[in-house]
Amino acid sequence: MIVQLWVDGGVNDGGASNEPQSVAMCKIEDESGREYWKCELIPGSISTMEAEYEGLFLGLRQLKELKYEPKELELYIYSDSLEMVRQMTGESISKKDFRLRVYVSDILTYIHNEIGISGNQYEIRHISRNDNKAGQGKMTAIGGGEGYKNGTK
Repeated sequence: MIVQLWVDGGVNDGGASNEPQSVAMCKIEDESGREYWKCELIPGSISTMEAEYEGLFLGLRQLKELKYEPKELELYIYSDSLEMVRQMTGESISKKDFRLRVYVSDILTYIHNEIGISGNQYEIRHISRNDNKAGQGKMTAIGGGEGYKNGTK
């Protein structure tokens, strides 16, 4: 089963409230036409990069809940964060920020142990911001929420 996972995260300045908000977003589509999206507000103050990783974790948690058969899963992960993609593929390592190295380690462990797939069953790719389906319409979804199309969990 081919599954595509778009992930995004962001931080805004809080506007008139002056209280920064962080958000994690994901969208999952599979070859049967089933679609799932989710947006969550992240408590506390985090960096934009951490929000991107939270978007990836959110997507992976939702993927696990959708109960795809690991042996049949072919997963494509898309992000508009080139830095995150390079870190996840091992092309670069964050030497300054230990927290980002922990995110990478925790996500790889989750993919292998919780989703149950090996390195040759998934690929993470960089895409343009305009092509990121997780971030499309983020202003309307900023309050959080989730939805399904063509099926449920």
